Amino acid sequence: MMRGAIIVITAIMSVVFLKRKQHFHHIASIAVIVTGVALVGYCGIKASSDGDAGKSKTTLFGVMVCISSQLFAGGQFVVEEKLLSGYYLDPLYVVGCEGFFGLCYYCCLLPIFQRVDCTTVGLCGDAGVIDDSSLAF
Repeated sequence: MMRGAIIVITAIMSVVFLKRKQHFHHIASIAVIVTGVALVGYCGIKASSDGDAGKSKTTLFGVMVCISSQLFAGGQFVVEEKLLSGYYLDPLYVVGCEGFFGLCYYCCLLPIFQRVDCTTVGLCGDAGVIDDSSLAF
């Protein structure tokens, strides 16, 4: 549910960097989204703080990582729009190119992620490595 913040972040970045004007209905819907995302984050942190302190720190860390990833994704949307606004590109072609290059990146990164031991950090899954594809399947 925290991924709803992408709408807010993209709207703010489009106003700042693309000089877009937000109308009243945009601002009202963004206020509703901010309220919902804040409630979800608060409830997640509050529910985990009722137990042990380590779990609440992990939940807070997860919320912060999710919000920071939304900042990067919102930045990507705004940069793409800024760079590609002068060109007409078929949307299916753009999505296909992004998917293809994402596949290429992960074909290179997954073998590395499966061999990096991260048991000392304590934020890994059950396998003790960053990613274990065989366990995921």
